[in-house]
Amino acid sequence: ADDALAPAWNPAGLAALFQDQAAFSYDGGIGGIYRTYVSFAQKLHPSTRTVVAAGANYVNYGKMEETDDTGVITGSSFWVQQLAVSVSAAKKIFTRFSAGATFKGIIEQFQDEKPFAFALDAGAIYAPWDFLRLGASVMNAGTNLKINGVERGLPFGIALGTAVRHRTMTVSVDAVKTSGEKPLYRAGAEFPAVDSITMRLGYESTEGRGRFAGVSAGIGITNQAMEPLDHGPEIEAREIETPMQTVMTQHWFVDYAMRYEGLFILSHKLSLTYGF
Repeated sequence: ADDALAPAWNPAGLAALFQDQAAFSYDGGIGGIYRTYVSFAQKLHPSTRTVVAAGANYVNYGKMEETDDTGVITGSSFWVQQLAVSVSAAKKIFTRFSAGATFKGIIEQFQDEKPFAFALDAGAIYAPWDFLRLGASVMNAGTNLKINGVERGLPFGIALGTAVRHRTMTVSVDAVKTSGEKPLYRAGAEFPAVDSITMRLGYESTEGRGRFAGVSAGIGITNQAMEPLDHGPEIEAREIETPMQTVMTQHWFVDYAMRYEGLFILSHKLSLTYGF
């Protein structure tokens, strides 16, 4: 991602922003887990090549049955929820290399306990050529959550990915390894359908969910306003790499994706982004 939602994937993606952005994302129905993410990103003075962001990620794991010390269900239930509040920064260190980091505080609600932890995410993106981008990130390097006297580590993860652009189509592949889980592999393609509408197809590796599980499809709709480009001293700082005569001043994106989870279950994801 190279918008205000980038901290959720690779914070280095923030460095690609050329204007301030506000974003909202909702991901629901995957194993009964619902995620909501909001973020605001601000581009600092062009000479700094730096973008900062603040965000909050809320995860609702649903209700769990309460049991006593012997494992017998008591008939009561409780919600399991988690909230992470974060601050991020990304910098275009060189024309083709960006790095970023996110610091976050995480609080979880489990029965009557509310354990707290700190974590750091970090990432880098390198574009050796205009058509190729390489990315790497680490997630949840931090302290443990302590529940019922037992410490539980955050799911530390490492992700590697690449994206190749040919004319108007972009194809991406990435792999994620999270502690205690098998590697996760993803692939996707994005291509324009008509003006302002983009189509997406994707696949995420699954295990034991049946044929076609992990296949996804989505659509993106955008509207943007343009104004003449100021051919002043900030052109280099804006990283305008093509001889465009206009620059985007306002735009919004609406993205929707649907994924088949297997066993006739569908999950849905919606994101809204507004730049100004």
